[in-house]
Amino acid sequence: MRILKAQIPIHTRAEVAAPEPRHFQLDLVGHDGGNPHGQFAYSLDAIDLYSGWVEPRALQNRAHRWTYEAVQDVESTVPIPLKSIHTDNGGEFINKRLPRNRSDSQS
Repeated sequence: MRILKAQIPIHTRAEVAAPEPRHFQLDLVGHDGGNPHGQFAYSLDAIDLYSGWVEPRALQNRAHRWTYEAVQDVESTVPIPLKSIHTDNGGEFINKRLPRNRSDSQS
């Protein structure tokens, strides 16, 4: 995972400020009811940093498969093409398939 983390660019909040639509912040939210043990649902929230448009997706759990499929679904259904994706360094976003398909480095 170290090698994959090294491939993900780090941006400060000032660098992420979007002067135009199409720059999305992604975050995974756990719905554990206050008990983080066991299995529970998550939601992926994709937020356009310029407009505040939110694209939520329900996930069965944090598995890379569900996270990747949710990101693909967001990319294919938003009304505007994504220009960049910004995530935290959670393990659900750090996997072999997602970094290759991210557009973080495009401007």
